[in-house]
Amino acid sequence: MLSTIVRFSVLPLILAWLVLLAAPVQADNFLSHAYERLWLWERYQIACAIEGPDKQQSILPFKTQKGQESKNNKGTGPDKMLTYTEFITRLDDKPLPPDVGKLTPPGDGRSVTDAVSELIKNKVTGELNIITIDPSLRGKNYNKPPESGGGKKPGTNGGSRSLYDPKDPYRTPYTVLFDKLENSLSKYRLDDKNKAVIDKHIENLKACSKATVQLRAEKTMDFVAKKLAAPVADGGLGIDVRLTWKDSTIPGADKYPEIDFKETYEANKEKLKNAGFKNRKDVTDWVTRFGDPKYAGKVEFGPGAFSHFRTLVTWRDAEHRINLSAAELGTCKLE
Repeated sequence: MLSTIVRFSVLPLILAWLVLLAAPVQADNFLSHAYERLWLWERYQIACAIEGPDKQQSILPFKTQKGQESKNNKGTGPDKMLTYTEFITRLDDKPLPPDVGKLTPPGDGRSVTDAVSELIKNKVTGELNIITIDPSLRGKNYNKPPESGGGKKPGTNGGSRSLYDPKDPYRTPYTVLFDKLENSLSKYRLDDKNKAVIDKHIENLKACSKATVQLRAEKTMDFVAKKLAAPVADGGLGIDVRLTWKDSTIPGADKYPEIDFKETYEANKEKLKNAGFKNRKDVTDWVTRFGDPKYAGKVEFGPGAFSHFRTLVTWRDAEHRINLSAAELGTCKLE
């Protein structure tokens, strides 16, 4: 259900609006982090079933650190596989045994939505600890290396080495991790002998990737709407944004803003032209392609835009591939 159009052209109203939105945005972050954790759980089970808990290196691999047995990723499940509760605990780099009550994973009639609600209730939905999940990413640098002759050379700073890719300049440890996991998952699916294992988890993987894409897309739209409305001095455009509020399709998520481009453009023609937008199409393109490095418009996106977009690309690719058949997947280029 759409709400009435809301206007933000006065600074006090903008500030009030930002305060009002802080809690919903944070709540949606918790939701997306919960779905990410469940996606990782399904992916972990697949790796353990195909390669074995002691052999798989994809997610929380076994370690042999003396004095750190509680963090060696060896659980009380079959062949020392982590149980669901242990797995969720180790994602946050917390020691075993878990300091939360027993958590129940999706499956056997329990929905992904129910499992998400339980994670949120138990407050285990913070940002993921990427290096804990995949220690091989420790010390890697994805930033553009310094020009020759200036600063340290890549690979000389504490043993780290540059993995900067000029064809993919905005990737991060987060996107590298999930891209790797999705890529190897797709390779598993191309082998017929893995079909029975994959089939046990594919529906939950589909549900998690779909929800994550939707929540991150909604978060991006919220981010863009705020940027348009914020004062120029704060990095915004200071325009009178016309919005409607839409209900999310994800249970537990808050409403998210949808920009009325026609109304917004008509109410702010001069400001938008002064900012570099020639017409309404320019504004629409800027919003819908926010953070896309291939965008050729004159108006810059500003800090944070490219990482927002790159993360969404990772999850859109994951959602696309998990919904392909094995035959269709065989036509994709895998790394």
